Amino acid sequence: MKNEKVDLKSKVEEWLTKEGYSLEFYVATQFKKSKFLVKQGVHVRDNSSDLVREIDVLATNDLVVNDHTIRIEHVIECKWSKDKPWVIFTSDNSIHPAACITQSFGSILGRTLLWHMAGNEGLYDTSYFNSPHNAGFAGRQALSNGKDLFYNAIQSITSVTELRARSHDSSNAPFTLPKLAAIVFPVIVVDSELYEANYDEENDKVMLKETNHVRLHWKGSETWKLHSTVDIVTKSYIGEFSNLRKNELLILQNNLAKALGNTIECFKERSLEKLNNKDAPRDFSGLPAILQEISQIEMMNKNASQ
Repeated sequence: MKNEKVDLKSKVEEWLTKEGYSLEFYVATQFKKSKFLVKQGVHVRDNSSDLVREIDVLATNDLVVNDHTIRIEHVIECKWSKDKPWVIFTSDNSIHPAACITQSFGSILGRTLLWHMAGNEGLYDTSYFNSPHNAGFAGRQALSNGKDLFYNAIQSITSVTELRARSHDSSNAPFTLPKLAAIVFPVIVVDSELYEANYDEENDKVMLKETNHVRLHWKGSETWKLHSTVDIVTKSYIGEFSNLRKNELLILQNNLAKALGNTIECFKERSLEKLNNKDAPRDFSGLPAILQEISQIEMMNKNASQ
């Protein structure tokens, strides 16, 4: 009987590992060590379908500025795939860092601040917004003939990240400046080998290179019309990755705080005259929602004074 219990326990432990639960705890621990506030099993609701989605690990850091909160979040999905490596297809698929900044996931106020600081070249080389020359555009779980785990994972992480960003805007009334600016970064952590696959034109061959981190600019999201920039990181690299994010956090927060200050000033004056931003290739036209509101109020005031 004792041997049977030991055998059952071993099977449960193996099941926990293959289901990715051990990986979730490990990833949560690494981000805690990097001074992020970490939660596991966080749920977000899709109000359009009334479905609830789960986030494996949520790593957060807050900064309070002028009675507002700037929140940096990492939405992390964990995948065990020891027997089947992940292969990410890369090419000259980079986008301008300004576009990477502006097209990142965020709340309404968060995306306004991202738009505002897109021309800040001091952010271009950070791990939050850089765009490698050979960026990923698609991928697969190797040696797999069944369901495409990569496609399911990338759809899942982009959808839940968009939901998480949108969840911060549920109580915002028109013509009021939200108190929370959230920027949300999607990350997939794989407990497997990770390869880049890149086409070598000279040899007419797809070349494989083992790596521990690939940045993906994906255009296939069902919920996000812009580029979805997703970091795919191996378990062996996640500690270094979380430390890198911690070390660059102050740079990001300082720039967001400056953008917030300028946005508050424009909002108080109901005018974009003092909008302090640089031109940059954002890859889409138009102003974010909050600046559109300010512009509308400014136009109404001008018309009323005539």
